[in-house]
Amino acid sequence: MLVMFAITIGLLLSFSALVIDVGQGYLWKQRVDRAARAAALAGLGFRGLTGWEYCNSPTGSNELKAIVQSVATENLSSYGNLPSPPKVTPTYIETDDKLTVTVSLTTNSFLAGRLNNVLGFSLGNSTSGGTTTISGTHAAQLNPAYIALLLDVSGSMGCPSGSTNVSCACRLTGSCTGRLRTDDLAGGAEKFRTFFNPNRDVVAVIPFNLAAHVTFPMKNGSAVQAFGTARNGTTLDAQIAAATLKGLTKSNTNICDALIRAIDQFEALATDPLFAERKKVTISPTVVLFSDGAPNAFRGIFTNTTKLPANTDAYQYSLEWYDGAKTYRGPGPIVRRTVTNGVPDLFGHPIGSGAVAPVASGTPCGPVVSDPRYFQSVLDTAATPQTGLTSGCLTSLDFRLPIISATPVTISGVPFSDIESTYVDPNWSGVTPTVNGNINYQNFDQLPYYCSIAAADYIRSTFGGTIFTIGLGPAAPVCDDPMQDADDHLNRKDIFLARLSMAQESLAVTTTQGVGVNEKNEWNTLYDFYSASGGRRSISTKSNGNCTDNNRSTNPDHRFQPAGAPDLKVGYTSSQPHEPETLKPYNPSFPDNEERKYDTRGEYLRTSNSVQLPALFATIAKQILLRLAPSTSSAIP
Repeated sequence: MLVMFAITIGLLLSFSALVIDVGQGYLWKQRVDRAARAAALAGLGFRGLTGWEYCNSPTGSNELKAIVQSVATENLSSYGNLPSPPKVTPTYIETDDKLTVTVSLTTNSFLAGRLNNVLGFSLGNSTSGGTTTISGTHAAQLNPAYIALLLDVSGSMGCPSGSTNVSCACRLTGSCTGRLRTDDLAGGAEKFRTFFNPNRDVVAVIPFNLAAHVTFPMKNGSAVQAFGTARNGTTLDAQIAAATLKGLTKSNTNICDALIRAIDQFEALATDPLFAERKKVTISPTVVLFSDGAPNAFRGIFTNTTKLPANTDAYQYSLEWYDGAKTYRGPGPIVRRTVTNGVPDLFGHPIGSGAVAPVASGTPCGPVVSDPRYFQSVLDTAATPQTGLTSGCLTSLDFRLPIISATPVTISGVPFSDIESTYVDPNWSGVTPTVNGNINYQNFDQLPYYCSIAAADYIRSTFGGTIFTIGLGPAAPVCDDPMQDADDHLNRKDIFLARLSMAQESLAVTTTQGVGVNEKNEWNTLYDFYSASGGRRSISTKSNGNCTDNNRSTNPDHRFQPAGAPDLKVGYTSSQPHEPETLKPYNPSFPDNEERKYDTRGEYLRTSNSVQLPALFATIAKQILLRLAPSTSSAIP
């Protein structure tokens, strides 16, 4: 009897010890797993905030390991006293941007460590000393980035570095020397590059002035390749170097064409397996657009013209010249898009008084010299044509984007002229056109804005892309005109640039109750560039004093409406719905039918001092990488 009792007590104690061992083992196994996962994600966060090059330097590598070890240890310490000091082993494979973290802990063991094989699972490695080592391993990897880098190299980028509130008179005479804005832009692009992985991330470089040109494509031949691989005899570093950008600094600002070329790059990604899965993983293409001025050129296919061949892919841009005292502007010609050796002929074209378009593009429709007497040739069907040219190039301002799309992206509803837009520039005293006399500045100058917005919305709706914008220059007055005076080409247009990126400041949020779902956020634009229900929205440039030029007689470079003129009307009819669901920023708290798993809302950063550009580019790089970081990591048994 006593023997049986002793055996029973022994078995009960053994099973009790086993229960304690197994319970403690499971508990610590969960804890080391959580610590490994937290440390892996924290390490990737550190990688995103400091950049690929830094993490691969001796200092950065050591700091990355220290961060991982600290996070894992602090995570375990939150549970109280540890049975032993934890061992944290991080392994970062820089070529793959993959971080693997193993966390191990030694616990006391009565029986479980010796019975692992009997139990059918392993809590860790047992030792003869009655201890068990419990380990957890997790791996986390950044998603690859697909980025189109759009860099403004218009003429104003040749101004001196520093504050843009200082006059750039040297630009008018071509005598700017020393450090220029292009030096700061090159510094910003180089800083941006250091954050990304040359073995994995894909970057296109698209500088733009009068036209845009892809100087470093996403594809190397027919294959999408990371930016560390040279292509077409050049490298990404060479294309963002200051010497390269300085050589491109000329003429106007064609943001629309830059976005169209980004669309071309994203279309070319269709053969990339990972990009094709963009709706199944947290990944989307990204546009980073820098500009130091207002858009004053665009590209499109005009749909109503009797003077151009059908489906002509063409550019249109404003002309500007300086007579030593005043600056004049007017609508320039419509120029067919022609390409020589892969480069658009208008890219970098130095507009001169007698050569407003390149010879290779053929005879343009409209003026070929900077003479205000002939500006009406573009718009006025009754105008006397310049020698050798046709007059009245267009019968309407309707056009569509020159992109491959099942449904053409059209911009319509902007009239040639209304009473609000027939103000003749006072600078033209003595040279005002005598035929029909109306130069439709306001309406025609709106088209580059609408073209850019339509292209940006297409990137969001078709590719799930995110657009980040950086604006440089003195801020234009803020008023209820969303373009802040379309004919003001010198100031930074914050409303427009924020709208391109769908930044928070351009949106208004309201909460609505869906049917059978939780509350969701509905986003609407604060400043409406679209027309409302097909009509044109009236605005007042005079209700806010900031939008009225009270010194027209003394201001030699201003095009605001004259005092007493009726309110302007802005807006166009888009081929896409005014507020299509696909354009609304993704709200992570709402499932949205499982279709959109990425945030299409971008950010807009601005400065009036070009020296700050490297810091702004670094900020955007960090935001992109943090969005690419996975929300979970994978456990490794």
